[in-house]
Amino acid sequence: MNGIDVYFDFVSPYAYLAWMRAPRVLAGVELTPRPVLLGVLLEHFGQLGPAEIPAKRVLAIRDTMRRAADAGLPLLWPERHPFKSMLPERVVLAAEERLRAAVASAIFMAAWGRGEDIEQRDVVHAAIRDVAGGEAGADALIARATEKEISNELRRANEEAIARGVFGVPTFDVHGELFWGDDQLERVARVLAGEDSLDRELAARIEARPNALTRRRAPVVP
Repeated sequence: MNGIDVYFDFVSPYAYLAWMRAPRVLAGVELTPRPVLLGVLLEHFGQLGPAEIPAKRVLAIRDTMRRAADAGLPLLWPERHPFKSMLPERVVLAAEERLRAAVASAIFMAAWGRGEDIEQRDVVHAAIRDVAGGEAGADALIARATEKEISNELRRANEEAIARGVFGVPTFDVHGELFWGDDQLERVARVLAGEDSLDRELAARIEARPNALTRRRAPVVP
C-alpha cells in the first residue's frame, strides 16, 4: 500500500482519535503528518468551528468520549478549549521528517490523552523530550520552531491545504481523493484495499450539477 497524507490540527479531538487509531486501522500504511491551522481553513471556507456552536460543542464532547472509549484510547478534554496550536504545529514541522509522526503522536497524547495545555512551551517540551532525544534535543526542536523559516512553512502548509480543498480536520489524502473525519478511517482502509463501493461515474454526474441554493451566512446567536 502507498502512503497517505494526514491533515490535522492538535486542537481537534477528532484529529487525535484519527491519528491514534490510524496505525491499527491502516496497518502497514505510511502516514505523513500534515499539520495545518484549523482556524485558517474555517476562515477561508466561511465556517464556524464545532466549539463555536453550543449545541454542536456538547455533541462533540460526548461523541468523542464515546469514540475514545470504544477505541480503548484515553481522552481527557483540556480545561480550556479551543486552544492555540501554533507552537506545537511548528514543532512538528521543525522536526526531521523521520521524526515528525512520533512528535505528532507525543503532542497529541499530551493534549488529549492527558488533557495538558500544549500552548505552554514547557508542556510541549516535556511531551517531545523522549522522541527528540532528551532535553537538548527538545530544546533545539522548540528553538527551531520559533524561526521564521518554520513560520513560513506553516503558512505555506495552510495555503497548500486550502488549494487542495482541505476544509476541516482530520482529512486523509488517498491517491488524490480527500476523506474527512475520524469516521472515514475504515472507509480509507477499504479504498486502499481496492474495495471502494463508490460509483464514480454517477458521483461525477451529480457533482457536475449546479448548486440549487446558496445561503448567506446568518449571524451567530449567542
